[in-house]
Amino acid sequence: MKKKFRLIIAACVALTGCSEKTAPTFPHTTDGDPTDAKYFNFDLNADETGYIISAKADADLPLYVILPATYEEKPVVAIKERGFAGGKFISVSIPAGVTETGIRAFADCKYLATVVYGKDVEKNSAGEYAATQIIRSYAFSGCTKLEYLTLTAVSKIDGGAFAYCNKLESVTVEKTAEVATNAFPATVKVERKA
Repeated sequence: MKKKFRLIIAACVALTGCSEKTAPTFPHTTDGDPTDAKYFNFDLNADETGYIISAKADADLPLYVILPATYEEKPVVAIKERGFAGGKFISVSIPAGVTETGIRAFADCKYLATVVYGKDVEKNSAGEYAATQIIRSYAFSGCTKLEYLTLTAVSKIDGGAFAYCNKLESVTVEKTAEVATNAFPATVKVERKA
């Protein structure tokens, strides 16, 4: 299994230039069709206006995951607490309609290298993104390979959200985003969009 994974990563490096310090362009990260619904559980939220998504326990998720924006004609509005924890995928794209990433939702995803928030968000009339997404405590804690992070439309990042993500060097957040002082490892440079 380790040998197979190393071959996949080597192919990623060869095909996408992952070894460079620029964000790789993975298929199914910022564009493309959502990952098939067969991999997910969809639970209605309390007011039955949208779904909370998580991975099925027996799901062997693809390496590049795009969460769907809708399911059965209702929006996907949240990611369940520990919903994808320990997953073996390397990229996840989260649509703008997902307003909350639950506590430890992606914790300990040891191979996760790229996270894209708000891939389909539009700018308002002032030319700014309408920031509505919240990342809860320890949501990505222990994602030791996480290196590329796009936080478009994220309005709040709770404490420890990216704890132990030691490959991260810098991130850019919306100028209005509320970011806990310990949201990222101390070595990460946090910049605000002008």
